Amino acid sequence: MNNIEQNIQLEPLRQEHKEQFIKDMQISFQKTVAEEFGNRDELVLSEKDVIHSLRDDKSQAFRIIYNNKWVGGLVLSIDEKSGCNSIEFFYINPVTHSQGVGALAWQEVEKLFPNTKVWKTYTPYFEKRNIHFYVNKCGFQIVEFFNSFHKETHFPENEEVEMEDFFRFEKRME
Repeated sequence: MNNIEQNIQLEPLRQEHKEQFIKDMQISFQKTVAEEFGNRDELVLSEKDVIHSLRDDKSQAFRIIYNNKWVGGLVLSIDEKSGCNSIEFFYINPVTHSQGVGALAWQEVEKLFPNTKVWKTYTPYFEKRNIHFYVNKCGFQIVEFFNSFHKETHFPENEEVEMEDFFRFEKRME
């Protein structure tokens, strides 16, 4: 086991960390969008969306701790019956990008949920870093592309989020 692996932990999100967890996630998402489209005044990820995800019965949230520092977080939806689980949100503090922390955190997720049959998640087309991460680092496959010709019907209508030009990824564990 190399040194970086010894220093990665997934810590269940506690109530006293929730507010900062949401803020850090918003900052991370905001920075990614700004890199692609320039700075925006409006938030690209609303607090309401994160709270909605955290309140779901199947939700499990974790802080990612690296070298005793909080560097990211995850919100997962875990369906024990079907084994079909999903990544609702996954962020790494941009200062920690390209250090292998995200991939190691993902390995820890897979260890925590060994009965998973399939993992799924979504990411926008412009998120090249995410696409690279999911496909090349974590072994996911792109299984669907939502666009103006093929609309996503899973998500409720939300004026704040345009669900166009998104990929759906899956990783089959069987």
